[in-house]
Amino acid sequence: MASQTVANAVEVRDLTVWLNGQTVLEEVTFDIPTGAFAGIVGPNGAGKTTLLKVLLGLVRTYEGSILVFGTPPARLGAQRHKIGYVPQRPNFDRSFPARVLDVVMMGRVSCRGLGRRFTPADREAALESLAMVGALELKDRPIGELSGGQQQRVFLARALCSHTQLLLLDEPNTGLDLPSQNQFYELLDTLRRENSLTIMVVSHDLAMVSRYADRILCINKRVHVHGSPSEVLESPLLDQVYGCEFEQIASRGVVIAGGSH
Repeated sequence: MASQTVANAVEVRDLTVWLNGQTVLEEVTFDIPTGAFAGIVGPNGAGKTTLLKVLLGLVRTYEGSILVFGTPPARLGAQRHKIGYVPQRPNFDRSFPARVLDVVMMGRVSCRGLGRRFTPADREAALESLAMVGALELKDRPIGELSGGQQQRVFLARALCSHTQLLLLDEPNTGLDLPSQNQFYELLDTLRRENSLTIMVVSHDLAMVSRYADRILCINKRVHVHGSPSEVLESPLLDQVYGCEFEQIASRGVVIAGGSH
């Protein structure tokens, strides 16, 4: 994977988004440096998923400026393959007749184009991605037979097999037990360091993501806190994000949220 020449993989200025007559994001401004591991946290309805969709070019009606690798998402064209996306893990029919390798190869569509036949090079790229995430031995297994943690590794491999440089993940740990969550984040951090990736992860779990990210973006329609994990954990503005009280445990570097999100 080629390294980036731009200082910031993502630059957002005064982003405001309306959906169905409602303000979802308002005057959002931030930068994500190339090679960073960024966590995006906030309560339900904060606009986190919408932010990812804007970066992917799926939401194009907005005010403000967005640059991904120095280019507006809608104008990335053939460079769109640089962005990999892992959506929230869906519930699907476990009898769905798809092998793991077939699922991962679907990530090559952004390189190959719709309607074009896959080539041996596409297969090799998919196998390489499976090896990167430690799931090569699963290549011939039906996707529906895998555990939740195994499935997430497969979806991660799919997102990585198109010369990915920016990896976006939306609540990747939903439904996973605590050991699987830790393993997944450790894998993300290793992939970032070994492949010069920039990673942005949407999560409800501030405590978990702050253990691995080097910067945290706390949003609730607006950006309330943006900085290093220690800066965010110590910020009195967290109450504005979640609308509930926080108990900060400095010795463990953990924030426990009280009340409902």
